Amino acid sequence: LVSYGESANLTHPVPEVDTSITFNEDDSVNGNVGCNSFGGKYKLSGEKIVFSEMFSTEMACEEALMNQESFVLTLFVGETTFIYEESNGTLVILSVDEKRAIALQK
Repeated sequence: LVSYGESANLTHPVPEVDTSITFNEDDSVNGNVGCNSFGGKYKLSGEKIVFSEMFSTEMACEEALMNQESFVLTLFVGETTFIYEESNGTLVILSVDEKRAIALQK
C-alpha cells in the first residue's frame, strides 16, 4: 500500500506497518492492510475489477490502523476501475465515481 484516500488528496499509509494485497491466479484476493486479514474473489473485465465474497477478521486495533483498513476495504466491494502503470509496478484502484482511490506497488 503506497497511498489511499480521496483521489485528489491521497495520503501515505501508517508508517512501519506491513501491508500486503495479493491478487492470485485463481481469481482470489487476500491480504492485510494494517490490522485484520481479508480475502475474497475478484474478476477482471477490461479496466474494471469486480470484487465479491469478501470477508475479514474482526480484531480491534489502534485508530489509525483501523481507519486505513476500513478505507481500503470499502474499495473492495463490487465494481471498481483500475490503472496499472507497468513502468513502476503501481496499481491504482478507483471507486466507480473515481472520488476514492488506493495505490499499490509491487
